[in-house]
Amino acid sequence: MSPDARLLVTDSPTAIRLWMLNAGAHRAHVVGSVPHLTGGMAQDAEFSPDGSRLLLGFVSSPAELWDTSDPMRPVLIRRTFDDGVGAFGSDRYLITEGAEDELWDLTDPGHPTRAAALPGSTVDDTATVSQDGRTVVQLDGDAPSSRLRLWDISVRQPRLVWQTAAPGHPDLLALRGSLLAVATDTGVRLWDIAHAGEPAYLGAVSAPSPKIVGIALSPDGTELAAAMDDAVDVWDVSTPSSPALIASFDDQGDEMPLLAFRSDSTLVTSDDPQGTGTPDDNEKPLVRWWNLPASGLSGRTVDGAISPAFSPDGRTMATSSTGGTQLWDVRQPASPVPLRS
Repeated sequence: MSPDARLLVTDSPTAIRLWMLNAGAHRAHVVGSVPHLTGGMAQDAEFSPDGSRLLLGFVSSPAELWDTSDPMRPVLIRRTFDDGVGAFGSDRYLITEGAEDELWDLTDPGHPTRAAALPGSTVDDTATVSQDGRTVVQLDGDAPSSRLRLWDISVRQPRLVWQTAAPGHPDLLALRGSLLAVATDTGVRLWDIAHAGEPAYLGAVSAPSPKIVGIALSPDGTELAAAMDDAVDVWDVSTPSSPALIASFDDQGDEMPLLAFRSDSTLVTSDDPQGTGTPDDNEKPLVRWWNLPASGLSGRTVDGAISPAFSPDGRTMATSSTGGTQLWDVRQPASPVPLRS
């Protein structure tokens, strides 16, 4: 979904579609489409902050960058990035993950130029960009020599400004404002990266399960959700040095719970019984709303849907199902309203 909640991208065996959202009218309609150039379906999609460009990632094909400033007529900008997915760092930079992470300068929208490679990256690493577009957080997942690195991309030539050993087999990142959460096999470590050259270690949250499969930070950065194989714990991290457990949802039967926060910090969980990110007819997943700090269900469940994603204002939710992508008006979580197409 684009940052302004105006456009949504969905994929199907026939085409990648761009939808115009109109929550007030409970309606969405297709305004444009992107052809399958490789024959495979997209595994990831991300809009630039201004919504004028769309990055598509594929399982075994080069990523594609499209100009969506006119969503009725998308224009291919480039499809020669390395295999993998990526993320935008403001409207100027794009970071792509592949055999090595690369930073691309988008100053000339029609002609991206390679600004820098991020040395030390591997196929299994994870990278994200801070919300202000000034810092790249890179996690090299090759245990036992894992490294957490911060790159300053606000300067003409991106430069490594800090790195440290990252023990505990880390493989997940969550970033909200200057608060960075790094999941390991022992819990979640918290860092303040407001000053990228001198980040401050804030504290850690212990996990009862040896395997954390998902983490998410609330929009205001005061709550941290950590999903294990069969439970979700939510912590108050407003004082990161002294995290406090505020809710625990046990025995959901999830093989891989998926997490998302609405703009009002309501937590939404989604079962994925197969752990594949794909709905299954025999074991239908559910999307649930949870009130915090109480461990109570808020709103009804949505049957057969996974991978919830929200518009910035929290009014619209997109879910996946065996029948495709469904949009919901969730201004009243107790009564989600399907948006007509």
